[in-house]
Amino acid sequence: MWRIIAVFAALFIGWWLVLWGLLPASWNRLTLGALLIIYLVPPLLAGLGWLAWRGKQAKRDAAAQAAAERQAEDERQAKRAAAREQHLSDLAQRQQTITCRMVLARATSGRAPAAWLGEEPDFCLWQTIEPRTLLPGGPLESLADEITSLLTQLYDTAPGTGWLPLFLLALPNEAGQTQLNHIGELAAQAMSGISVDAALPTPTVRFLPGSGAIAERVQQVLLQEPALPGLIVLAADAPVSQTDPDDEPDAESRARRAWSGEPGAAVVALVFLRDGLAEPLTSELAKTNPADPYQPYWEKDLNRPNGDWGTIPNAYQPALASLPCLARLSMPVGRDTPHPPDIKLNALIQAALDNALVNAALVDYPFSEEERDPAKDQAASIAWLVHNSGDAHVGGTRLAALSNALSNHQTAINPIDQASNLVREWGDTGHSTPALATALAITHCARLSAPVVLSHFESNHLSIGVATPATA
Repeated sequence: MWRIIAVFAALFIGWWLVLWGLLPASWNRLTLGALLIIYLVPPLLAGLGWLAWRGKQAKRDAAAQAAAERQAEDERQAKRAAAREQHLSDLAQRQQTITCRMVLARATSGRAPAAWLGEEPDFCLWQTIEPRTLLPGGPLESLADEITSLLTQLYDTAPGTGWLPLFLLALPNEAGQTQLNHIGELAAQAMSGISVDAALPTPTVRFLPGSGAIAERVQQVLLQEPALPGLIVLAADAPVSQTDPDDEPDAESRARRAWSGEPGAAVVALVFLRDGLAEPLTSELAKTNPADPYQPYWEKDLNRPNGDWGTIPNAYQPALASLPCLARLSMPVGRDTPHPPDIKLNALIQAALDNALVNAALVDYPFSEEERDPAKDQAASIAWLVHNSGDAHVGGTRLAALSNALSNHQTAINPIDQASNLVREWGDTGHSTPALATALAITHCARLSAPVVLSHFESNHLSIGVATPATA
């Protein structure tokens, strides 16, 4: 307002100065009306013109500002949409799962034998091992009969698994090629005792690549080998074969056994099949659409009905496809932890469990709070805990931290009665412990038809994963 007054005042004063000082005129010859017109109209017209220009400029600036705001809003919405799309993509990547179709496990009993044995679901085959029945020698030598018997049971139950590669959990104290050769011989021996309508394959034995949780390593194999229809994870170790039962353990051994358990032994086989395999060929279609089992995968037409069954003969594909989905293993979350445990352990376990539940799609993880869906928070349905926290007098801190983290998600399981402590149930099974823990999680998940949390402590590292029912 004051600016407009100042402009009009300047125009009037300036015009009058021009009239008085620069334009010679005889003003007494003009009428009063003419004088008023000369003195007032020009500055008034100039002021109105300035106001009109100013209004037009203001409208132009307002339109430009509105356009800039619309563009900024469009860019913000585009960035938000891209960020949301990236969030959903990352979440889908995190929530990838692998499906276990069969579990075979044989292990020695620990101080507190498992009370649930005898309640296993179909295709979860568990047996106990008597340490006195083990053969002399190293772990693989002492478990040779158990490995052969377990593989024979596997091939008898599902003959098509004979064409799946065996991925062995390596034993660090034995030569790698020696281990592969030994397991290959035992697998060939087990396979020779089964009756099939096709030429018996030569067992393929390799080491399971990577380190850490079984689920993560299996997923990496399936991602890196797209032509592989599935695989068998095999683990065997026998710390009991390296100890003399007549020797009294010293203080160091007793302290170590408090955390890992009494020396035991275990043989575990886990059968995984890739999700989304094509429907197996019927016998009629197989005759009209034969497949070369030795054709490289890059030359195969994966759109064919049996394009991704690999070298498995058509006759054995339906039996493999009909194996039940015992459980889906989500990607585990790892954390470095102090040992012995201290006050930091609670926060570490809580963070690991929170992320593991997101990976298992048991906790909603929306892009924004407006998209949160309480119905997706299903952590309260967890029905069992598998862990190796340690014996009762040393593992209390670990178990309390796990129990507290679970209770923060309204999970009402009893960490004693609704849990499997590998240290007490099975003892120290050495390098087969990760596979044994995974087998336990899968078995309880299939037995209870409910999610199971798997917590595995190893030295200064913690891994937490979740097994969920296939129908979840």
